[in-house]
Amino acid sequence: TSMTVAAFLDRWQASVQPNLKASTHRRYTRYVVHHFRPALGTMRLAKLTHHEIEAFLTAKRTESKKRGRNTTATALAPRTIHHLYVVLGTALTWGVRKGFLTVNPMARVDPPTVPRVEMVPLTPEETATLLNAAEAAADPLLPLWELATATGARKGEVLGLQWEDVNLDAATI
Repeated sequence: TSMTVAAFLDRWQASVQPNLKASTHRRYTRYVVHHFRPALGTMRLAKLTHHEIEAFLTAKRTESKKRGRNTTATALAPRTIHHLYVVLGTALTWGVRKGFLTVNPMARVDPPTVPRVEMVPLTPEETATLLNAAEAAADPLLPLWELATATGARKGEVLGLQWEDVNLDAATI
C-alpha cells in the first residue's frame, strides 16, 4: 500500500523488459523518466485514480516538448499523448494481474483522440521535380525515390526492403 507509482513502474519495466524489443523498452523508459515519474511518481499507487490520470493527460496536451536543454513551443502531439495513455494502461493492467492493484483506474479514463491526417500525394509535376532534382544532384538515393514514386510504397515499406524481397529475374518486389 505504500508503493509509489514510480516504484511500481520500475517493477513493471523490469518484469516486461525480457519480452520487449530494445527500442520498445527505450520508449517505455523515456515515457517513465520524462512523463510519468515527474507528474505521478511520488503518488502512492493505491491512491492513483482516474481523476489523476485524466489530469495528467490534460496537462500533457499543453506541455511543451523538451529536447535536451531546449524547450520548444510546440505541444506534445496527440499521438504521443495517446501512446502515454496506452503505456500507462498497459502497466496498470499488469499491476492488477500481479496483485499490486485491485482495480485498474485506467478503466474509467476515456482514450485521447488522435485526429486522422489525410495524406496528400505528390502531383505528377511535383514527382517529376523531385526526381529531376535528385538526378541533377547525383543523389545516391535516386533509386529509392524512383521506387517510392513508381510504387506508392510507404517509407517504412521501402526502407524495410531486403535483398530476399527482390526478384530481379521476375522483375518483382
